[in-house]
Amino acid sequence: ANPPTGADSHPRSRSSVTTMQAVQQYLEQQDHASLVKLIVDRTLKDADWREQLLLKVAAVQPQGVDRKTFQRALKSAITIRGYVEYHEVKGYARSVEKVLDAIAHLLDDGHAEAVIELCEYAIPLLEAAMQSIDDSNGYVGALLAQVQTLHHRACEQAKPDPIALAQRLLEFELTSSFEVFYGAVDTYAAILGESGLHCYRKLAEADWAALPPLSPGQRTSFDSKRWRLSQIMETLARQRGDVDAIVAIKQHDLSNSRTYLQIAALYQEAGQARRALEWAEAGLKAFPDRPDSQLRAFVVAAYHQQGRFEDVLAIVWSEFTELPSLSTFQKLKAEAERSQQWATWRDRAIAHIRQQIKHTKQQKQGMLAFTYRDHSLLVELLLWEGNTEAAWQEAKTGGCSKQLWLQLADQRQHDHPEDSLSLYMNEIEPLIQQTDNKAYAKAVDFLTKARSLMLRLELRSQFEQYREYLRSTYKAKRNFIKLLNEAAL
Repeated sequence: ANPPTGADSHPRSRSSVTTMQAVQQYLEQQDHASLVKLIVDRTLKDADWREQLLLKVAAVQPQGVDRKTFQRALKSAITIRGYVEYHEVKGYARSVEKVLDAIAHLLDDGHAEAVIELCEYAIPLLEAAMQSIDDSNGYVGALLAQVQTLHHRACEQAKPDPIALAQRLLEFELTSSFEVFYGAVDTYAAILGESGLHCYRKLAEADWAALPPLSPGQRTSFDSKRWRLSQIMETLARQRGDVDAIVAIKQHDLSNSRTYLQIAALYQEAGQARRALEWAEAGLKAFPDRPDSQLRAFVVAAYHQQGRFEDVLAIVWSEFTELPSLSTFQKLKAEAERSQQWATWRDRAIAHIRQQIKHTKQQKQGMLAFTYRDHSLLVELLLWEGNTEAAWQEAKTGGCSKQLWLQLADQRQHDHPEDSLSLYMNEIEPLIQQTDNKAYAKAVDFLTKARSLMLRLELRSQFEQYREYLRSTYKAKRNFIKLLNEAAL
């Protein structure tokens, strides 16, 4: 073979690699002008490199940080034209993060005041951008949190004018769509100091006084400013450790029963049980048509502590009549047994259900009309009590749901196999007629139960005839036939 020629003839040419050490040595040999030209040429061709270099230069200007250059970089990186899809967000966030990193370096270099201004410039830009971003992974939300953290660090370092800072923080907190500076009165308390906190409190109190109080049941749409102000005012009251002051804030909005519960809980935590119960009872009276279940539970617990079992029964009875169900029936039983009155209250509950069934037959809609459409509730209660025979008679008299019929079938198959067999057989073909493997599996399960009962009733030949009928009629349903074969019936 002929020896290699040209570039390949050098014995080390195939394995030699230019390293960064070699690059460094090359650059060290260049004169100043050549290096500057190299950098400028790269800057003109690479926008990202150019942006980073501009920010580095803007950070070391003789007259101080060139804030306008940083603002332009923030606006360029954050502002969106169109929409940022899910798969694009990570790249978008990385571009913004590069600018934020440059701003963080300003703080390390002692330019805290500039950082405060730039953070406050970035926040509304980010909030506006988030309206046009699929931030499912929270990348941009994390940037917004990063800016707030950086702002706080800068304020700790710069010690800005506390009154001006208080004004800006409150404005951000009240107008932000993403809870920017939420809880600022706590977070910035040490920075604001006495004068800043006083200013913050006075401004918040003025805005709060302008809001009209809301009375029980007064329906309003969600008011974000009201909600934010209430959180701020409660925080200020908590700082003073004044329970009555917190209650006064909450009393400003009594439009829903949950407020009564919150006030009751506050007084209970403060060891004022009497006032706690008064507020909870007031909440039940203020909302008789739609009482809060937790508020009821609070009152019931308080009555238990006081031994007021008759009052407890009155509340639980109201709950049962408003929302009749197995769970409210069980709750009524538990309370009535405390005073050995269950027999009386049980008869009253059953009579109430029968009366409601009678009165509701003409109703065509509504939750209670559905509850009393047949005897399902009576059947369910009797089954829970273990009175299967009575439940069966109720089902035959007034009907019940399919689920309860099948529950009856399961419980009656030992003593009344004929009844159970009829119910199981009625389910099989409608299930097979569905195009659904789960339905096929249920059909085979019912067929298995039917086989067991028919063998007990000495109806083996009838079962075999029915099984072959199913094979013949539904032979096109291969998945059903496969399940039938696997069951080996």
